[in-house]
Amino acid sequence: DHRDLHSFPTRRSSDLFLRVAKENFVKFQKAWDTGNVIELSDFTTQDLFIEITHALRERGAQNYETTVLQLDNQLVGIAQQGDEYVAVVHFTGKLSVSGEEEVVDDDWILTKPVNKEGGWLLAGVSGKA
Repeated sequence: DHRDLHSFPTRRSSDLFLRVAKENFVKFQKAWDTGNVIELSDFTTQDLFIEITHALRERGAQNYETTVLQLDNQLVGIAQQGDEYVAVVHFTGKLSVSGEEEVVDDDWILTKPVNKEGGWLLAGVSGKA
């Protein structure tokens, strides 16, 4: 049951989806920097949240300060897999992480139940850099 939806029904809904994805990227960076697990849990799947909390525990009490210098995104595609939609958004850009510039070249995998209320949740990040 893998039906390709390619994109949203309208350009406007696709643009809105990408705008919200970009806002969540920035929100994710801030929550990661401060170790705010409550905020991270708001928009990640339970499996990814567990991975993130383990990574934060390993990281320890280090503080980061991330500034988004440039950020672009594009919808790679959307498909229905079983009882959920899966979307891939490709992010490119530049961040300043505690004063050091980093390149962004990541795919975010987002999921949303087909038959339930609720928004898109971050299920995984795949970096290319």
